[in-house]
Amino acid sequence: MLTPEDLANEGKQMKHCVASYTRRVQEGQYFVYHMHSPQPLTIGVNIRNGVITGHDQIKGVRNHTPEKGAYDIVMSWLRRVLNDRASWEPGLKVPLALLTAGSNTFSTWTIT
Repeated sequence: MLTPEDLANEGKQMKHCVASYTRRVQEGQYFVYHMHSPQPLTIGVNIRNGVITGHDQIKGVRNHTPEKGAYDIVMSWLRRVLNDRASWEPGLKVPLALLTAGSNTFSTWTIT
């Protein structure tokens, strides 16, 4: 999600305050993703020099804790992103291909 409108809509849909991260998103310090299944989740990750450095939040509707299966999917994706960082080309920003890779896990991601 890249615009204030995207973040506001996510906050309304998920009934939480993700829109409060608008400035950080606009400054490239924070990325927000939405996972549709197996459970709707909002995922916030910290960015430094264009690279994901770790997650800040993984929240369901009304900031509920994610179910174990959904949490495990998110953490598997994050581990892959963090482990693959070393193989990225110099100057390459966060590769969206990692978020939409051809596996069942990543087919649930919508990047807006």
